[in-house]
Amino acid sequence: EDSQNAETSRQPSQNLKGGHAQSTERMTSNTAATASHTGPQYAFSYRHLFRLGLRVGAGYSKITGLGSIVESYNVRPTFTMEERGGIVPRLGVFATWQYRRLGAELGVDYMRFSIKITEHKLPQNVTETTKFHYDFLTPQIMFRFYAFPKFYMGAGISAAIPFGSRHIDFSNDRNGQVYRQQAERTQDHLRESLKARVLFMPSVKLGFADPRSGLEAGIEYGFGLNDLLHTRSNDYSYQERKNNVQYVSFTIGYSLPL
Repeated sequence: EDSQNAETSRQPSQNLKGGHAQSTERMTSNTAATASHTGPQYAFSYRHLFRLGLRVGAGYSKITGLGSIVESYNVRPTFTMEERGGIVPRLGVFATWQYRRLGAELGVDYMRFSIKITEHKLPQNVTETTKFHYDFLTPQIMFRFYAFPKFYMGAGISAAIPFGSRHIDFSNDRNGQVYRQQAERTQDHLRESLKARVLFMPSVKLGFADPRSGLEAGIEYGFGLNDLLHTRSNDYSYQERKNNVQYVSFTIGYSLPL
């Protein structure tokens, strides 16, 4: 009888231990399941994300080779020349797609490329300034790779389509009505002879994108595959020469989910 009582008393204790072990096992499995859901799925989205946004920014552009278009270096030069790029605006709309580490971006931006040439002609001791500034509507496609949850590297291509007119301004430091009229004629000759064409630009980008706040930022570098300017046949000694665009920009944007 005493042995039966002892056995009976041990059974509840064993049941309690078994229940505690099962409870601990369930908690461990639940924790593991929670960890699996808050791991990679939290860092990189396992569903397709589509967003639409606006961006603004500024950049630095330079068009190389313009000096050899307006001046001939075939003979000993009697002038000194300085070519300087310019700070330019950028404004656009964009749409993005992301799935895990991969993504893509479609955008259309207003961009401007500019350069200023300052030429000092030695015999006449005259300083002439020519400003080139071209406006473009630029559709772009870019592919993204997210190295980290909010940081990506991108590569793509854009087509810069020129629009507008009066892209060249010419002036000199001479005083008087006659000299002003001469500068206006030179300006008209430049605008008539040099025309912008569609520019294809490969580009690379380092960017930041936060899906929670919608904020985006990026640094982008692009260069022209083809010549920006074409020189028409003219009687003013302007020549067809290789010219290339180099462009760096920084933009900040905001996007909303679709």
